[in-house]
Amino acid sequence: VSPSGKLPITFPRSLADLPPYEDYSMEGRTYRYMRAEPLFPFGFGLSYTQFDFREIVVLPGRARARVRVANTGPRAGEEVVQVYTRAVEPGCPAPRCQLAGFRRVALASGEEKEIEVALSSLAFRLVDESGRIFKHAGAWEVYAGGCSPLPRSQELGAPPPAKTTIKPALE
Repeated sequence: VSPSGKLPITFPRSLADLPPYEDYSMEGRTYRYMRAEPLFPFGFGLSYTQFDFREIVVLPGRARARVRVANTGPRAGEEVVQVYTRAVEPGCPAPRCQLAGFRRVALASGEEKEIEVALSSLAFRLVDESGRIFKHAGAWEVYAGGCSPLPRSQELGAPPPAKTTIKPALE
């Protein structure tokens, strides 16, 4: 069986990369706010096969993303397709990226599928310094891949995520 587990946390390279224990802010903690490149990023995992991600589309008026996933490796396997969002020029402190949805898919060697991933109701929202949740009116980058879309993920061998930029309508 090809492994398909993913890391539920970020592993920093060093304890020096973490903020002081007495600092309760999120800055420097979790994949969302850590500026230092991690040893192992959130969502990363290994497999005996390889996957490719392309043609991501965020469906208008629906909280769903559609992406093409292909098993380009020699074995059948399962992949956890992860969709992340990132506000472009947010105007306030914002996460580097945030997990918006995920879906497990099984693919035979050479098989390709177009799948839909349900997105969180918070996928295109930010939290200001007073704790107010608001919908960011600017552009968003949306990524779909096998782990968080950080440079360290690809250094470890993860394929590049599929990416698109959208500007969601404000309700």
